[in-house]
Amino acid sequence: MKTSYMDSAFSGPYMTGYHHKVYVEDNTLLQDFLHSLFASFKMKFLLTVFCFAATFYASDALKCWQGYSPAGPFNTTGLTQPTDCTSGAMWCLKEMMTGGHQRSCVPTPPQNDQGVVVQTASCYNGPRDNSGNVRQYCICNTDGCNSSSALGFSVVLVFLLAAWNLLKIR
Repeated sequence: MKTSYMDSAFSGPYMTGYHHKVYVEDNTLLQDFLHSLFASFKMKFLLTVFCFAATFYASDALKCWQGYSPAGPFNTTGLTQPTDCTSGAMWCLKEMMTGGHQRSCVPTPPQNDQGVVVQTASCYNGPRDNSGNVRQYCICNTDGCNSSSALGFSVVLVFLLAAWNLLKIR
């Protein structure tokens, strides 16, 4: 470790005109450590940003349950999870008809019974079909949200119970 000094003139409100000897330690070991620490931090930061961006890229597509099931509970036989929607699909749709339920991905929700395109996650009546039957639609825009209504109810129930317990603890 090498120690040297240099003369330095300080100028400030209290030090004007005074000369001091400033001792400087040439500590290359500390500089190397700080440089490697910064390089390591920089690499970890870049890796974290890359992973974060890759997660968003990989999860870009909306995932919806897709297929037809006869009237009654949603039959997920052969389906283990919702599937990726094609590009441009912004909504999951559950269409409840007299004979069964159709689940799919749609770019735009169907019109309600008054001819208006609904733009919020909800269930509503659509226009009557050729036989005079009312079609009911449920639209949503989160992964897997168009499963059976029992699942939706249980998720709501879990959140309500959790909120009630949190309020009870306080």
